[in-house]
Amino acid sequence: MNLRLHHLAPMLSFLLAVPTTSLVLALPALSLVLAVPATCWAQTTTDAPAEPDPWADDDDDDGGIIDVEVGSEEEGGDPEGSKQARDESDFDPDDVLDEWEEELAEQDPVDVSVLGKALRVPRVAGSAHTYDEEDLARFEDDDVQRFLSRETPGVYARGEDGYGLRPNIGMRGGTSDRSRKVALLEDGILFGPAPYSAPAAYFFPLTTRMVGLEVFKGASAIRHGPNTIGGAINFLTRRIPYGHEAGIDLAAGTESYGKGHAYYGYGTTHWGVLVEGVRLRSNGFKQIDGGNPKAGFDKMEFMAKARVNSDPNAPVYHEGQIKLGYSRERSNETYLGLSDEDFAATPNRRYLTTALDNMAFDRMQVEASYGLVVRDLLTMKTTVYRHDFVREWFKVNRFQPDALGGGAPAIKEILGDPSGSRAVFYDVLRGAADSTDAGVPPLGIGENDRRYVSQGVQNRQRWTLPTLGGLVEQNVQIGMRYHYDRVARYHTEDPYLVVGGRLVRAPGDQLLLRRDQGQANALALSAIDEISIWRFLISPGLRFEYIRTHYERDEVDGLTVVKGEQKVLLPGVGVVFQIFDGFNALAGVHQGFSPVAPGQTADVKPETSTNLEAGARLSTELLRVEAIGFLSLYDNLTGECTFSAACAEQDLNRQFNAGEARIAGLEAAIGADVPTPIELVFPVAATYTFTHTELLSDFSSAIPGFDEVQAGDRIPYVPEHQVGGRVGVMADGWGSFNVAMSYVSRMRETAGRGEADPADLTDAQFTIDLLAEATILPELSVYGSVLNLFNNSYIVSRRPFGARPGRPRFGQIGVKVLLDD
Repeated sequence: MNLRLHHLAPMLSFLLAVPTTSLVLALPALSLVLAVPATCWAQTTTDAPAEPDPWADDDDDDGGIIDVEVGSEEEGGDPEGSKQARDESDFDPDDVLDEWEEELAEQDPVDVSVLGKALRVPRVAGSAHTYDEEDLARFEDDDVQRFLSRETPGVYARGEDGYGLRPNIGMRGGTSDRSRKVALLEDGILFGPAPYSAPAAYFFPLTTRMVGLEVFKGASAIRHGPNTIGGAINFLTRRIPYGHEAGIDLAAGTESYGKGHAYYGYGTTHWGVLVEGVRLRSNGFKQIDGGNPKAGFDKMEFMAKARVNSDPNAPVYHEGQIKLGYSRERSNETYLGLSDEDFAATPNRRYLTTALDNMAFDRMQVEASYGLVVRDLLTMKTTVYRHDFVREWFKVNRFQPDALGGGAPAIKEILGDPSGSRAVFYDVLRGAADSTDAGVPPLGIGENDRRYVSQGVQNRQRWTLPTLGGLVEQNVQIGMRYHYDRVARYHTEDPYLVVGGRLVRAPGDQLLLRRDQGQANALALSAIDEISIWRFLISPGLRFEYIRTHYERDEVDGLTVVKGEQKVLLPGVGVVFQIFDGFNALAGVHQGFSPVAPGQTADVKPETSTNLEAGARLSTELLRVEAIGFLSLYDNLTGECTFSAACAEQDLNRQFNAGEARIAGLEAAIGADVPTPIELVFPVAATYTFTHTELLSDFSSAIPGFDEVQAGDRIPYVPEHQVGGRVGVMADGWGSFNVAMSYVSRMRETAGRGEADPADLTDAQFTIDLLAEATILPELSVYGSVLNLFNNSYIVSRRPFGARPGRPRFGQIGVKVLLDD
């Protein structure tokens, strides 16, 4: 009777989750009802011997999809590799609380990453990479784009401001514009300002505050959403400790850079608290004409957590946690770049007309969660969350049209060819001529005021089913989320003149460019059944999304209202076959999906694709190698007009169908920690990505770069070749020294084929980074780093207006203090 109940409970839980808001709000109660008999069963079988697990960690065996170091005492795991109940005499509160926290974070002690040391990641039959706090701090680089493009094959980044304040990240050929095609999460919760209504990621958490990072691609991505084509990135924040734990990280560097990072936590076996704060600031590396020094940024984040929990040594564990966060940014960033000629002369220059450009945002975060763990049977976590995000970006938009609606060319055209009739506009942009003397219309400097809300309730469950005759083991994961988000836009524009080398407000009224609002209600359900039988690990999965959208826009002739509805069922399956100990073959296929944003016309279809991957993974005590080929067959590729893509105001947020497309590529990675007889370790790693893209349909759109496309054209901003590598030396108790290189081949900026005009290509990017760290005391260390050692200059993008540089040479020195019980 018990056996039947435990096999039916996960299925029942999934089937009962019908698409109604009321039921979703009752998910915690529903799961508890289903868990009651399971809890009783767990309490009566606590002392039963564990069945052997062919995929379990084994400190004496490096086979399967695991790493021998996982679960070791050095990694903070369970030395026995077991979830069996402990005797009171063996009770270690720190280890047990870590075990429950890992359960609630949905992390099994199985290593599927090929880089770095042993890592704890979810058991997935597909491509996944994780990084811990040491990996993220290896070069003390706050830009997550640079880290991911160097360390993770299949992940691309398009630079913009040089600091990664608003990353543009894509996966496996998907668009990188504002990371809109990637599922972005913090501790498993969507953190984008409005993931369904306006997925452009104008907010990213500070990497220096994170203690882990997970990257999922392929079939493993269907457990996340709403975007499932490329993959997902999950940032992991610091856990509440057991006992006292504190840390301070202070650094100063070139560009008047400063970093202050501090945290303190204290926990007992039944409660705990944690507070953490980070502030980063810089004067910037660009020089604004006219001597204005304000080209940098000031960014800060604060987080507080509190936890109460039941006896961690009992077979059934309960935990309640609240997480509060606040983020703030003030950055003098612009969308205006340079002409190619000016870039060649002074790449870090900014024109006088950008002196007033400024981005300001504030974000509030509130999350409350309840977790339940029934040892060896059920892990469940329910989270209620709300994120409020307000941003205002004051920046150069255009030269305003004359009274008849005609006049000035687009700024992108002016900087692309500043000759002939465009020369006078070019001189005004640079501040070399006054607006009235040149006879050009005023500059339009706009304030894009946007307000976002993202809230919902999410329930995740993982059921470990009893072994069937010792042959088949199952781990069923169920996810349910009801989500609501909203974006309200209020865009205005003021006229400015260049007079005597200064920007002066011109006579005239402020223009209202846009006032609209979009919102989405979404119900997402997912189920993944991990089946281990003989040498196979098979993970079939299914995801369902039901989305309702509502859009309103104020027009001259009244209010425009557009409603939409989308339903999609997304299957997927991943398979791993253990050829021999330490060597596995893997393959997967899943349906990709990216939803239609609110306010689109009826002919706009969601982005859909069939995604395949296949490869092999070798993991031994010294060497880890992975090679995976991927193929994405798009039934319909979509694009969206954004200001960052140089679209006109009237076209902003319009989506278009690009038809069929094909993206294929190869991801390869190798890593090793080479020991020596004198207690030195030489960690080495390298990654390589090859990508080929092809649009298979003719179409036209309002997006520059996709304006007139023919079948056979390549997709912009996807590098054909990307290489990352690093080598270092580590001496226990003394410190470390690391060198890293990164290379990204030239990328097209417009769709096309064959030999491209150099003006339509970014530069190839090659950088070398260094970091040295010395341990003064066990609690005290000092470090110094240099990014872009040879100070290479290169164009990372010409979107939206003109050439924009990568970050030049940067150096910093810092000190860290770490204290714990």
